[in-house]
Amino acid sequence: MKVFILALDGLEYDLVAEWRLMGLQQVCFGKLTVPVNEKTGYPLSPEVWATFLAGRHVKAEFKKKFFDSKSLLIEQVLKALSALRKVVGRGFGLGRRLREFQRPPLLRFPNRIHSPFLDALEGRVIVYNFPFINNDGAALKIGHRIISSSVEEVVEELWGLYGRRKSEIWDLEFGDDVDLILAFMHFPDELQHIIWEELQEIRRFYEDLDIFVSALGEKHEDKLFIVVSDHGFDFEKGVHSSYGFYSSNRPIKISRIEDFCRFLIEVVRGGELEG
Repeated sequence: MKVFILALDGLEYDLVAEWRLMGLQQVCFGKLTVPVNEKTGYPLSPEVWATFLAGRHVKAEFKKKFFDSKSLLIEQVLKALSALRKVVGRGFGLGRRLREFQRPPLLRFPNRIHSPFLDALEGRVIVYNFPFINNDGAALKIGHRIISSSVEEVVEELWGLYGRRKSEIWDLEFGDDVDLILAFMHFPDELQHIIWEELQEIRRFYEDLDIFVSALGEKHEDKLFIVVSDHGFDFEKGVHSSYGFYSSNRPIKISRIEDFCRFLIEVVRGGELEG
């Protein structure tokens, strides 16, 4: 059986359920157990996607000490600057020097994440912009401009990138020599980190994403079409929620992010779904 996987970053299960986004829900949907980083207390995207590829927990190690009382104090100052930007549109560069001091933790991984399911498919795969493989980091680069640009400018640029991602993913096609398409975009997470208190704007994005996923699923209705996400988003705290998301156009049994590795090998090779 041929499989199309749309991997999203930060899709919140509770919003998909509450807003009844049927394109994202598909035939079955649910929460995924994902690795929760010991130091942050919530999932980190690189750690979760590495685990997805490897079929086992790939733990991230921090390259330098990051979590201390001084860093927490600076985090509060940065939140205050974020509020200032929302009032006047710009932060006047005040956060730049603090950001240089309080860079996000640098993570250490093996030079190459070995993926058994990609190896097993022996090149019969199209991989689009996936972490650790061919991701271009464009969404993160745009998001980091928030320290010097207006919120409106950054959000507009992210919407533009999102539109390009949708178009490029739509154009991905199966051929006789392709059994799996694995496509990734760093949405909705990058927007959520910037405008997480503006729930109406978040809903507008989710509803647009729902329309796109519904159409993409219809295009590939004769394939196994799966949506997977590495974590959700806690809109009260402004951090990642501790579970992932999956949905499928056919009934499947998946409970952990690492289960996809074995599952994909069995489905592509076997050609049928059990149960």
